[in-house]
Amino acid sequence: MSNFTRNTVLLGKVLERVTIKAKFEVISDKEIIKVEPSCGCTPATFNKKSLTLIYRTGNVPAHLQHIGEAQISKFADVFFHDGTKERVYMKATLVKKI
Repeated sequence: MSNFTRNTVLLGKVLERVTIKAKFEVISDKEIIKVEPSCGCTPATFNKKSLTLIYRTGNVPAHLQHIGEAQISKFADVFFHDGTKERVYMKATLVKKI
């Protein structure tokens, strides 16, 4: 059972070079003590009961320019005061600006 209202946030289609955010709310009695994002490009802000992942989109990669979009998937490991952890995800489809 997840400690969050949802452990994956689907952001739909997002444009190139914009900042996107995904918010996660803790619904259990656990408290967040640490968050480790999957990479340095996805910082997180958090308190004991919520967490926000932030990501600045880039450009659609060159090899996908003919399609005009690319999938984005970022995650973070969330550590709780009782020694447990859970992974949360932020997903979107990056769309080329016209």
